[in-house]
Amino acid sequence: MVSIYHVDGSVAISHGGIEMGQGIHTKVAQVAAHILGIPLDLICVKPTNNFIGVNSYDTGGCFTSEVVAYVRIQFYK
Repeated sequence: MVSIYHVDGSVAISHGGIEMGQGIHTKVAQVAAHILGIPLDLICVKPTNNFIGVNSYDTGGCFTSEVVAYVRIQFYK
């Protein structure tokens, strides 16, 4: 889920992956900053919860971070 705030242009992102040191939050923020054309410091990745990611897949290795980044790219094409 991507929320863009009109007041300051900041972006909040929630996804279904669990950050376990594999860099999901970093990759998601970098891809979103690139796609939206905004500085990385305007992006905040929010903690995962079961309301946002109710049917999430297992988090294993780098698989989830790549899938989350891929979804962002496909969504904004």
